[in-house]
Amino acid sequence: MRVARRLGRCGTEMARMARLRFMTLPELLNAANKGYPDGCLTEYYDIKTGARRRGQGDTLAEFIVLELIDTFDSKATDDTQIDEATHALERARTELLGVIQALENNGPDVTPSVVQ
Repeated sequence: MRVARRLGRCGTEMARMARLRFMTLPELLNAANKGYPDGCLTEYYDIKTGARRRGQGDTLAEFIVLELIDTFDSKATDDTQIDEATHALERARTELLGVIQALENNGPDVTPSVVQ
């Protein structure tokens, strides 16, 4: 009886895993590209393989592609993958907002400073 129960749980877990989806890197990048102006992210990756490409001109698009490639985990479920990608981009947004705020509050400063 115990063995059957264990197998039952295992079978249920296997069925659940079979229903989970594991996106590919190109799927993640192509999904992100839909939200970027003029679809410019594709300048920096191959749409079929997700391999990085040397693009030109839009360093924000390049940054986004590199963040998504760096955080991609082929063993993660779609939900986990999207969570990780959005967390990476949210961290970047927080840092960018800090830079914007510093520029707005402090204006030009001729002396370099290090934030500690």
